[in-house]
Amino acid sequence: IALTGYSCEEFLNEQPPSQTSDPEFWQSNSQANSGVGSIYDAMQDAYRDKHYLWGETRADNYIAAPLITQQEAEVLFNLITPSNAQATQWNDHYRMINRANLAIDRIPGIPSFDPNLLGEAHALRAYAYFDAVRVWGGVPLFSEPIQALNQELSRSRTDGETLLRELVVPDMLRAEELLTIPSREFRFSLAGIYCFQANVYIWLKDFESAKVALEKLEELNAFSLVT
Repeated sequence: IALTGYSCEEFLNEQPPSQTSDPEFWQSNSQANSGVGSIYDAMQDAYRDKHYLWGETRADNYIAAPLITQQEAEVLFNLITPSNAQATQWNDHYRMINRANLAIDRIPGIPSFDPNLLGEAHALRAYAYFDAVRVWGGVPLFSEPIQALNQELSRSRTDGETLLRELVVPDMLRAEELLTIPSREFRFSLAGIYCFQANVYIWLKDFESAKVALEKLEELNAFSLVT
């Protein structure tokens, strides 16, 4: 009986071999790359159909199919109700934000960390908050990783203009400082951050800054206009 009790206790305290606790993670650039990859993974859930729901579907250049659901009709005619979870819930968005917060908090502690990875995390957090402001206006601000499920479950919204100027703009400028890769597909690079900066500045009606960002994009000589 004593042997059985000891064995059970030992078994229950075992760390699953396929999992790594947070203190054991974020020790190398390889792990940081996986951590940043998890932000992109969350981005897939956050944006799988939301780019259409929040963009073209609400515009006058979208024509509804003969048979559409009630939720789709609400989006199409800009009459969205709180029960329309497909268009109104932001849980996937905040999963992406929390993973970005975690990367931003942990990567600087890695010896000789890759600045591009930290730059991507800043860019991805800015991207998520920018769209959150465009869709919902003011939203709750979380700039630190949430570790406990009962931590800050209810937080008031921060004004959208404040979020853009105090988090999105600093994040995208920090990303520009950190990113060194001129251009690449699927992940943020200098080209991507310059395009994003132009988009944010145009939204803020800061057209001079948008022009500067687009001129920096041209100076990369990575793209050309199509004929």
